[in-house]
Amino acid sequence: MSWSDRCAVAAVGALYGITALAVAGAFALSLGSWLTATLIPRLAFAAMLVVIATAAVVARCSQAAKPRRWAVQAFRYSGWGPLFLGGNLGLGLLGIWWSIVTLVMMPNRRGGSLDLEDSVPCAPDRHLALLKLAAESAAAAGSAAPRTIHLMLDSTVVTRRQDAAAGLYALAVLEPQQLRAAFTRSFALHGSGSLAWRVHDHCRRALGRKNEAGKLDFASYVFFPRLALGLLLTRHAAKAHEARADKLAAGAWGAAALDSARSQLGALEEIEGRYHREAVAPVLLLGRRPHLVEGLRHWLAGTKSAPCPAPEAAALALVDSPWVIEEQLVKNLGLHLKSLPWEGIARELYLNTWETVLAEHANHVRGWTPRNFPELCRDLDAVGRRLLDDKAFDYNPSHRARMAETILGIALAMCLRRAGWNVYDLPGQPLWLEAHAERFEPFALISGLRTGATSPEAFVESCGRAGILDCDLSGSEA
Repeated sequence: MSWSDRCAVAAVGALYGITALAVAGAFALSLGSWLTATLIPRLAFAAMLVVIATAAVVARCSQAAKPRRWAVQAFRYSGWGPLFLGGNLGLGLLGIWWSIVTLVMMPNRRGGSLDLEDSVPCAPDRHLALLKLAAESAAAAGSAAPRTIHLMLDSTVVTRRQDAAAGLYALAVLEPQQLRAAFTRSFALHGSGSLAWRVHDHCRRALGRKNEAGKLDFASYVFFPRLALGLLLTRHAAKAHEARADKLAAGAWGAAALDSARSQLGALEEIEGRYHREAVAPVLLLGRRPHLVEGLRHWLAGTKSAPCPAPEAAALALVDSPWVIEEQLVKNLGLHLKSLPWEGIARELYLNTWETVLAEHANHVRGWTPRNFPELCRDLDAVGRRLLDDKAFDYNPSHRARMAETILGIALAMCLRRAGWNVYDLPGQPLWLEAHAERFEPFALISGLRTGATSPEAFVESCGRAGILDCDLSGSEA
């Protein structure tokens, strides 16, 4: 062989080796991803291996006919030919076998049961109305009635064959007819055993799975090609299956009930995490457990993110003693805390902090009264510089203005508190103080003065009615 032929043989041999190692590594990664792998991409991968192996066989068999061909010489002289041929044939057969095993196990593994670790089963003698509703929904979908319903602390409404689960949050925002429609749709989706829809649903959830930090899980990036391929290959079949389930639920309970149920659950799923972070977490840090379902109602009413039916009209009314179920669910999460009503949380959460903050800045605000607020709010940066003293230039103007606005709001609230007003802070609603059927929102009024939404005259009038217009912010006598 000439040197040019030898170089070509060496280059092609190295290419064969790199390709064989890459294919072997990719398939090893496939074997190690049992939780995130899906059937149809695995079948496609096995088919690709078979095609590669077939091409290798054809090239190997052509050696006798064209022994001087440089591609064939690479097989003969590089030493990678047998490894490439045998390895790809073996991996191809292994991939087909693995796909068949997955085909047999997936219906039981993916759709046979629910994760019910942190749930409380409904007792038949105490939750008969809810069990009857679920049985009606299953009958409308042509499925067997669930053995029981497991109550959870989230926005879940889902079924798996003879299991059903519902979250207390979902029951609080859905009416019974909406819950029937949601249950019927879930029974229709999971009860028919549609493998294409199950694969599609798994790929969709795996791609959107997030870790504890709220970011996409690492597996979503590593297995993105295979998951995306699974979504693509099952898209039409899954869409048709979902359309049949929607038609069945809408025909049984009405299209309006189904659409509103899906809209409510979608909105609830988006705000659930925010509600826990902004409203529940600060209370848990105090060592107290708030009433979570009640707090969710207040949050929805305050933020207007989703309509919430009256307590007696919600599906939660079908549950006997839901507060007992909620307490048990919280204990299942390992939170053995004393409960505290939302009306009393603001006093424990804010008053001590407010007193500490105001004591630190008492010398700076001494002599100021609410009558001066319209003038002070015209230049909050100057107020911030006075409050920070020589540290003022360590912060930017926007920070100084925000800090000044917060401290003025705290000082105004403490003036009301010293006058005998009670402080309230319900989730999703602005903090307010109340006395003699009068309601005062100190932080909202300060913000309104800053933005111009509240006129100076209206602010002075509100403070005059509350009897704090000339109170010294430091707490000393005016």
